Amino acid sequence: MTGDEFEPGTGTDHDRAVDWPDRWSDRERVECYVGAVTGDVTVADIAEACGLSEGRVREILEELTAEDSALVQAGEDAWQWDEAALREQEREQFAEMDEEEVRQILERIEAEIAEWRDEFNAAEPGDVDDPEVEYDWRHNEHTRALILAVLGEWEYDVREQTGDESDPRALDVIARMVARAGQTRPPELVDEEISDVIDEHGEDAVRQCAWDILRGHGTFRTCGQNHFGETYPGILIGTSVTECLSRMQDS
Repeated sequence: MTGDEFEPGTGTDHDRAVDWPDRWSDRERVECYVGAVTGDVTVADIAEACGLSEGRVREILEELTAEDSALVQAGEDAWQWDEAALREQEREQFAEMDEEEVRQILERIEAEIAEWRDEFNAAEPGDVDDPEVEYDWRHNEHTRALILAVLGEWEYDVREQTGDESDPRALDVIARMVARAGQTRPPELVDEEISDVIDEHGEDAVRQCAWDILRGHGTFRTCGQNHFGETYPGILIGTSVTECLSRMQDS
């Protein structure tokens, strides 16, 4: 039996679908699956994963695109979220909120991520064999990055801690570290390994770990464990970002 043999709007073929929570509607399944996939996803993929007919999936996608301009077509029968549009939408929402309320959301997000790491012994969303948690975790990481931007955290100056007006901004120090990892020159071992961490976990996660280290929010090991579920990436990032800071202070 194929997905198109189902009539649009009819029931779900649970035998061929992801093990979704029973309470989830067709729309919730589609939203979750599309949101958890990196890049574009086809109607056929969504139909198979959600246990729906392709006709029903198209109905839901039409509803979603009518309501949210961030969901865009990426070719024939393929869809994806426009990350730039999503970021701008959420950034605007946070910018309209009180700072205290935004910080409370940030604290809740970080507590949830820490809880999932412990519960599932996982370093990142892709390590979790639970579609609902994976989706929520990815969304939390995305939201955390937006909140930090809205709060102006990335504008934090090292000079605020040292009192020395000649000291660089943390943002510039982190940018130097990331640039070193991406250079084509023969890299130092630590740069090469940070490049591997970026490939595996993403640049945002590396920047956030470096940010916490510069702010003194934990040791290299603690920050690595908090962001990646293991200490070694924190040691690499801490070593590199503090070396970059030292060189920039000396120059």
